[in-house]
Amino acid sequence: MTDTARLNSDKVFFGITPTSWWNDDFLDIDIGIPFEQCVSEMALAGYSGCSVGHKFPADIAVLKQELALRGLRVSEPWTSLYFTIADMHGQTLADFAHEPSAVPFAILGMCGYLAGVTQAPLTSLVIVMEMTTQHAMVLPLMVTAAIGATVSKLLTPPLYQTLAQRFAGAAPPPPAAGDTDVTNASDRGGESQ
Repeated sequence: MTDTARLNSDKVFFGITPTSWWNDDFLDIDIGIPFEQCVSEMALAGYSGCSVGHKFPADIAVLKQELALRGLRVSEPWTSLYFTIADMHGQTLADFAHEPSAVPFAILGMCGYLAGVTQAPLTSLVIVMEMTTQHAMVLPLMVTAAIGATVSKLLTPPLYQTLAQRFAGAAPPPPAAGDTDVTNASDRGGESQ
């Protein structure tokens, strides 16, 4: 039975990206849905938040008013990556550098810590990206995960191997080669071999 008290709307806010209504990466892919229709449909569908799309008002006061009218709020930022498009590499880095909150740094710290503890940088990268939906941060996350895992490998033994050895140490050691008495009398219920 699930504990629905932990998933109530006071604690969990469900948001959606306007990509379901138009494409923010390729602006020519558009069937003409206006901003007002997009956010109204988001609210009618039961979402409480959204990311900001290119058709959203640039004026913060107007944006807040339009979203509040529908019971919505901005729940996540979206940053498009342009590393494969010539001359857009700098724009992607500039977008990331001007992020107005500490959230990206907290996400990077989370990825670095997880990679350091587990010494599994790719697993840590995928887990953090999926947990936070910050796919635009893939390159900084990759670097952070690699640094975290590398520093950890230099300073500490591998976590999973250490745990496996501890668990293996709790079990009786395997019999030596050529040992014919592989069990104790107590293991066989008092019988002897």
